[in-house]
Amino acid sequence: MSVIGITIGDPFGIGPEITEKSVLNFSKNQKSKTKIVIFGSKKYLKNIDFPVVDSEKDIRMIERVAIFDTFPSEDGEIGKPSSSGGRISFLYLEKALQFAKSGILSSIITGPISKIAWEMAGIKYKGHTDFLKDYFGVDRVAMTFWSEDIKIALFTHHIPLKNLWERLKREELESFLEFLFGELKRLNLDLEVLVAGLNPHAGEEGTIGEEEEEIIKPVIEKMKGIGFKISGPYPSDSLFHRIKDRKDVILLCFYHDQGLIPFKLVHFKDGIHMTLGLPILRLSPVHGTAFDIAGKGIADPSSMLQCLSWLEKFSEKF
Repeated sequence: MSVIGITIGDPFGIGPEITEKSVLNFSKNQKSKTKIVIFGSKKYLKNIDFPVVDSEKDIRMIERVAIFDTFPSEDGEIGKPSSSGGRISFLYLEKALQFAKSGILSSIITGPISKIAWEMAGIKYKGHTDFLKDYFGVDRVAMTFWSEDIKIALFTHHIPLKNLWERLKREELESFLEFLFGELKRLNLDLEVLVAGLNPHAGEEGTIGEEEEEIIKPVIEKMKGIGFKISGPYPSDSLFHRIKDRKDVILLCFYHDQGLIPFKLVHFKDGIHMTLGLPILRLSPVHGTAFDIAGKGIADPSSMLQCLSWLEKFSEKF
């Protein structure tokens, strides 16, 4: 039986609320054999009444859902980033990862954190993905976003757009694509990679930018030549329309907003994020801490609930 860990993220955002709502909903499924351990302070989880545990032995003994709490008390204001929120959300994550690394947890879902709060707490990482890469000591990770009808992989993550041109080299793009196809194979997914153009109209054969002709197209042709299912580059402004009815493709986008603006426009509530390249399966909601509605009881848990559903699909691959 798989054991999923869920971190509640920043306790002063909507993380505790969407965790409560999604776990209560998911736990009604009597056919599911999944066990869930919530990593977060019980003081922020006032609307659920699951057992509180504080050891590996206790986790092994839980029947369905439990709250792991050995965390120090932290004060902060609901709806605002703070050093305390950053510090304790990082502690939740570290503890969950300890159990994942030791094999107690089969996978984790991370609740939304505030990058501002992490910075206020003196944490050097810009977010989950950077920390996970270092924590597990892997060479490469990739942010990917999933729904039933749109799947996206990002070539770069949270970097200034001006830095993209430093990263976009033939060797780096080829290496990334080899990594992406390897991860898809690990998930037992036979998907074609459709590559988005970087410039308007995918460069219009070099008249609106040179990257497509000099870098992207040669790499795609090389990958096709050795048997990979890949095509492009396609103009980004029509690519999402092109694939709206196809479930057998994943889009490669070169920078964060190129992929996430259209994805979140359609799947802000039911999309999920999955980090590829890790020895464990890690998913998260696609939204952030939503400090503006924290504590009001109106947060939509759909994305985290979808994470639980997708984990059941993929957990046997890890």
